[in-house]
Parts: sequence; C-alpha cells; structure tokens
Amino acid sequence: MQGVPFADPPGRFEPPQPKRRWFGQWNATTYRTACLQTPVASFYFPDFMDEDCLYLNIFVPNPKPHKAAVMLWIHGGGFESGTASTYDFYGVPLVAVGDVIIVTINYRLGVFGFLSTDDDKATGNYGMLDQVAALSWVKSNIEERERERKREGERDILDSCFYISSFLVAFGGDSERITLFGESAGASSVNFHMLSQLSTGIFHQAILQVSISILFLRFRDSNKLYNSYLLIICLGASAFSNFAYQPDRSAEKRYAEETGEELGCDSSSSNELIECLKGINARRLRAVADRVYPAYSVSVDRYFLTDTPANLYRRGDVQHPTLLIGFNKDEGSIRVFGENLAYAGSTKGPPINKSNPEESVKASSAKYGLGDSILQEAMLQEYTDWAKADDPDAEFLDELIHFHGDFDFICPTITTSRLHAEAGDTVFQYFMTHEPSMSYLQYRNLLPSTPWLKAGHTEDLTFVGVCPSSKNWMMSMGIT
Repeated sequence: MQGVPFADPPGRFEPPQPKRRWFGQWNATTYRTACLQTPVASFYFPDFMDEDCLYLNIFVPNPKPHKAAVMLWIHGGGFESGTASTYDFYGVPLVAVGDVIIVTINYRLGVFGFLSTDDDKATGNYGMLDQVAALSWVKSNIEERERERKREGERDILDSCFYISSFLVAFGGDSERITLFGESAGASSVNFHMLSQLSTGIFHQAILQVSISILFLRFRDSNKLYNSYLLIICLGASAFSNFAYQPDRSAEKRYAEETGEELGCDSSSSNELIECLKGINARRLRAVADRVYPAYSVSVDRYFLTDTPANLYRRGDVQHPTLLIGFNKDEGSIRVFGENLAYAGSTKGPPINKSNPEESVKASSAKYGLGDSILQEAMLQEYTDWAKADDPDAEFLDELIHFHGDFDFICPTITTSRLHAEAGDTVFQYFMTHEPSMSYLQYRNLLPSTPWLKAGHTEDLTFVGVCPSSKNWMMSMGIT
C-alpha cells in the first residue's frame, strides 16, 4: 500500500495533527508527494513535492502473516532532502524473503521541518514530530488489531469500515516487535527517538546505519546533478554529531530572523515573523532559507528533546532497545569525493600529498572547538604514515579518507554504541568492508562508476535490500 496518510496536511510551522476520518475508498496504489525540498538535490522527483507530504508506504508478505515483526524505515538526506516516495526504498525485496512488514515514511524537511524561534511561536523539530506521528499511528493501529481479535464481532458496521482503513487490520503485525531503522540522517533520527520522551514504548529495537559529524558542502552547481546528489547521501549523524544536533539555540532564532528579513518580514517579534513567513510562497521561502541556514538540525525544544543528548545520556534518561549499529570501511571517501568532483568516474582518486591531511585535521578539529595545538599534533601523528612522510611524491589519499571516516562518521557511531553497551544494553556492531561492483551512487546512470570510493558512505544501503533487487529500480537503471 503506497501513499497512506498518517496525519492531516500539516500547517506550516505547526505540529502534525491526526488524520481526520474519511469515508469511501483511498487510492493506495501509488506514491504520494515528497516533502518540499531543494529541487536540484532531488533530481529524481523534481515535480513531485509539496508541503502536503505526510504519507507512508506499507509492504506486507503474501500470504498475510500472523504477528509479524514490523520495521519502520527513516530515510536520510541531512534533514533537508530525501523521501520515502521513491523506489530507492522499495520494501518488496525485504518482505519477499522474511516474515516482516516494512513501513517507509515521509517527514518535513529543511526550513519547513526545523525552523525555530526558540519560543512558543515556532518551537522547531516539526520533522521529528512528523516521525513521532507516523510511529504512533503504526503502533496504535497495530494495537487496534489486537483489540479487534478480542472484541470478535462486537463492532457495528460503521466501526468495521473504520478499522478496515487502519494499518495492519488486515496485515497481521506485532505491536511488540517494532524496529526503527535508518541511514545517515535517518540513523540520527533513530538515535533521537531513543532520547525523546514522545517515542517511549513505541519501538523495541533500533538499527543505525552510519553516522557523520558535519555538513561539509553546499552544492550550488545546478548543471552537475551529481554534485547535488552528494547533498542527499552525505548528511546524517548520531545524536552526538556536530551536524545533527544544534547546541546553540540562539543561532536557530538568528537564522529564522535572517530568513525573514531577506523576505521582507518584520523580525522584531516572533509572532510577526512567523505570521509573515506563513504567507510566503513555499518555494521562495525554501530557496532563501537554504542560503541562510548552514544546516538544518534538531534542537532542544523542551518537548521532543527536553535536554542535550549529552545530558540525557549522562542522566540515563534514554531508551534501551536492542541495538544494531555500524559503519563502512571507507566512509571518508565521500568527503574527499565532494571536494574533488573532477575525479567522478575515475578509477584512481585525486593526488593527495602530505599537506592535505594536515590541513584537514587542523581545519576540521578547529571548527568544532578542538583547536588545541597539542591535540591537533596528536591527531596528525595518528593519520601520518611515517614510512613515507619524507617522500614529496608520496600519496596520502588513504590517510585523508581514514581521517574523515573517523572524524565525520565513525567516532559519533562508536560513542553511541559504547554508551549503550556500558549501560548493559544488547549492542551488535557491524563493519562493512565489501567494495561493491556497482556503487549505490550510480543512481539512474547520472553518476559514473567511481571505484576509488570503495566501501564508502551509503554502500550498505544496497545490501539492506532497498535497491537493485527491486524490479522497478532495475528497470529505471536500464538493467535487464
């Protein structure tokens, strides 16, 4: 079932509201609109976006299972790109081989999902509240199925019509076996649900696929689609990343005010600002906000997130699901790729000398308050191959990939897994070393094969069963 509404069309800068009851049939045979986002970064659905986007998709085994596990997928994209309304995340391959139900969800992105004035006029985190609404909808409708079994014929005809329109009434899911899983910003989202009081008791297991720490590029070249595609696939995090969580709440208010001022809004009060922004053309608002915001992040709103991730973990105020978490061997190659796009399609990576890792270590660490010279020297010691340090012609590409993999991806992931292991939780950790013959980045032949990326960021997605095993995806790729 595709394009099932889990909430009413959302009001701009307002929390999601439950889907009002409808009568008659709902066409659930096609994907609905993606949430509004930068069209260049969303080149595979540029005319398929709207603020009315709170839909989910359900994939169920045939014949119908009994009390099957449910897995709910949260897509990545740096909280500003991506959608579940795509065959990229087609649940059929997984349900075809397992006794499991797959659900994929949309949530608001960019300025529509994360603008905050740090007061009650615009509390922010609307994209995360959309996710909570989807989780709660799935959970409650699964429980309706359990109650339906107990009531056995006690409903009248009207009730029966309502239940038939509910999730899993006819699908046989188990409300006590719900797993959240996601990659990149989707993994970050899963981690935040582990910290949010609003998500308590909804899910029981969690899978976090890859974490990164910074929003490192904003792509402006609309003539090179692969530039923009990197924006989709490179941004995500655990709750500890410098990208996913915004510790400076005043910055969020400042970005909102600057966006309003560029659009001619009065920013002297939050009320005036938000009322003005609500009346701005959606695509114009998105375009201006994308220039103002360095990244879109989750913030402490005292509702979805009541305190900083560090404080919540310190107090033990977290959920303790069974956890699977991991990363790929060459995560950092995507960062190097983003800074050397001329080498897209090349079998060999860019020439990197000793000074490149040195500059990256100093710049990346200083950007996040790690500018102490002794600390930076210690990091340089770790990421320098001293057997070739005196050779002016030596290649340091592997060292640069290693540094960015650790700094941008792996350290936030390990931090999360260690905290849960130390708390006594069951934690499984994976490390993917396989270098695929066909990269996930070769989306619809718009990205050339780039073998030097190796087991890079996003390459694990293919092996979760979301891409090439889908007949529709293969057809779109021209594969027979």
